[in-house]
Amino acid sequence: MKIILDTNIYISSFVFDSHVENFYLEILKKDEIDIYFSDETFDELVKKLDLKEFSSILAKSKRLIGRIDIDSFIQNIKTNSIIISDPTEKVVICRDPNDNKFLELAKAIQADYIISGDKDLLDLSEFEGVRIVKPSEFLVKID
Repeated sequence: MKIILDTNIYISSFVFDSHVENFYLEILKKDEIDIYFSDETFDELVKKLDLKEFSSILAKSKRLIGRIDIDSFIQNIKTNSIIISDPTEKVVICRDPNDNKFLELAKAIQADYIISGDKDLLDLSEFEGVRIVKPSEFLVKID
């Protein structure tokens, strides 16, 4: 199964002690699931985890997180994901143009799911046969 996790899923799984954190760990346990990134979606994640930008999110967290933790998290994601070159076919569908890169990736790899907490993506619910769901919905489908 090919899936794409929206950047917000990684941020939540790293920072907040919530069901989303357990979601990422559950996904890693499943051998039949492959997590994909494009260069662009991976770069977005790395930029969002930059300590300067990330500090406002960290302030809301009860965790003490430093650069070493962030670097380790990024390395973990890189090790457990498949990163492809940016898709050449562009898509202009989502209300938020910044989310189109996830749809482009989904189309390029013929993904099964995009997992997101982003309303702009979730409101689409499906894109060319790719289901767009919340983490809790996805967990129900794979259990």
